Amino acid sequence: MAITTLAKAAKVGKKFQKMNIQKKNYKTVIFDLFGTVALWDRNKLPRFTWLGEEKISTLGALKLVLEAETAISFTDFYRSFHETNLTIENQRNESAREISSQERFEKTLQGCGLEYCQATTELAKRLSTEHMNLLERGCFVPEKHVQVIKALSESYSLAIVSNFDHSKTARSILSRDGVYDYFSHIVISEEFGWRKPNRLIFEHALGLLKSKSIETLYVGDSLKDDVRGAKNVNLDVAWVNASPKTKCGTSLTPTYEIASIIELERALLKI
Repeated sequence: MAITTLAKAAKVGKKFQKMNIQKKNYKTVIFDLFGTVALWDRNKLPRFTWLGEEKISTLGALKLVLEAETAISFTDFYRSFHETNLTIENQRNESAREISSQERFEKTLQGCGLEYCQATTELAKRLSTEHMNLLERGCFVPEKHVQVIKALSESYSLAIVSNFDHSKTARSILSRDGVYDYFSHIVISEEFGWRKPNRLIFEHALGLLKSKSIETLYVGDSLKDDVRGAKNVNLDVAWVNASPKTKCGTSLTPTYEIASIIELERALLKI
């Protein structure tokens, strides 16, 4: 093993020793999905240029669907899409209720003047499917994460709790990349109805796992959704902070801080 690797391993070990993770008697580990288990590959995400500005967006593909099936102007769709997204974001923050991807597109189409009917629902479904197919291609579970999850599954009960508005896509990513069967339960907000940081989705997962808070570790990358949500139900939480420049505020202090779930494996399995 190279000296730099040894130094890095020693640093990680010292970090976790200081936090006394080895004294915890965890039996269950619950993971967030996106940004924690699965990562986004910016090179595989679609890009779209509108009014001279390039963005990572699926709107280019959605424009083709609209032009093939409706007389809606893309300018109207673009406006309604962003207005709908802002409204949904505000509603989610206020109520913690999930709104599905299909419903998002139904509301967008209604904002363009289409009435609520079967034809509108079917078009919204096609738009949602195309949108999610593109997102799925740009998301992956790294091989090192697969190995971590496999190793942890031999010693702990594992679960997923994810905020996502299309459960089929979330499950497809886990299945495609070979980690689906390592999780005893997978809770996606679209199916459950409530989103993190609401305590109900965490309590639901604990109930499925028949696990107590004191014996469960939650792992996620969002301070608002994961750290705050886990602390709402008295869970220890390992915050995945991939950027060393990002600091948590004093009001949201995670139990542990790691750069990736690879460090978590080293700590929990004493590697």
